[in-house]
Amino acid sequence: PMKVTNQMAARLQELILKRGYSPNHARATMVSEGFDMPHTRTIYNHIEHGDIGICHGQTPYHPKPRRKRQERPRRSYRNPHGLSIECRPEAVARRERFGHWEMDTVVSARGGTGGLLVLTERKTRYTVIEKIKAISQDEIVAAIRRIVGKNVLKHVRSITTDNGGEFSDHMEMSRAMRRINRFLKIYYTHAYAAWEKGSVENANRHIRRFYPKGTKFNLVSRNRIKELQDFLNSIPRTSLKGKSANESFLLVR
Repeated sequence: PMKVTNQMAARLQELILKRGYSPNHARATMVSEGFDMPHTRTIYNHIEHGDIGICHGQTPYHPKPRRKRQERPRRSYRNPHGLSIECRPEAVARRERFGHWEMDTVVSARGGTGGLLVLTERKTRYTVIEKIKAISQDEIVAAIRRIVGKNVLKHVRSITTDNGGEFSDHMEMSRAMRRINRFLKIYYTHAYAAWEKGSVENANRHIRRFYPKGTKFNLVSRNRIKELQDFLNSIPRTSLKGKSANESFLLVR
């Protein structure tokens, strides 16, 4: 039986189809607006049944499948001077303590310039996004310095990243963070093991909802990137017991 009224369905369509909200995010927003909403699972059931004007492939987490372009596998390099993730304390993996971050980049289109540097705090899932001019070591260090200068990172105990060439200069990255933590440790994941930094990979997945592959980030303003950051940090998360990353981040600061 229908548990979603026509008024609810219209608002869900606006939030999900026009504003890019997930069903869970849309439900939380509507509850705050005074709607007597059913459980998120019920909303998904109606979407699967196709009776509220939203199709399965139109939700952020269930997009229509796309054929992947076949590319030659890239050779993976191990940073000979950096710390392996095997050296990282087990408590970091359990997300017990605030201040352990993950870092990655989102690249621009072929022929385009620029990209994004993305940092996500493991415990609160709070995400910081900084626009960069190119995917290079110098740009990464400069972006880290800009983030530190904005005073948005209060505690950085460690950073986990991959073996991309842009992250190979761990000494300069550590110096850029010196104002926050002189003893910062940077850990590198294993090759082809993106799940070892799953929090920032999930943030990248959200970013690609709004800026898919092919985006030329040199044409995207910093204000738009800041709006995206604010949106990602406002999403209520099941892993945070319904709180958003913003709320969780403020609680531990």
